Amino acid sequence: MSLREELLDIIFSVCDVDEFSKDDIDEERPLIGPDSELELDSLDLLEITVVIQKKYGILIKEKNMALKALESLNSFIEFVEKNRK
Repeated sequence: MSLREELLDIIFSVCDVDEFSKDDIDEERPLIGPDSELELDSLDLLEITVVIQKKYGILIKEKNMALKALESLNSFIEFVEKNRK
């Protein structure tokens, strides 16, 4: 399974996004906020952050760090690739 698929699995399992398809996610569109095609919010950000910290051993100390990492699916993939242990 690719990292893209793993991260999408995390997003879809943690957040209530069943009405969307993983195949339709644009890697460049925002994941969090009003422009998010998945309609994710700050609570989703927190839930995703907890799972990422546990699964990949990545310490996310600040909300701004998490927001930057989840700007888009591509930025999320890059962040995890760069910081996982």
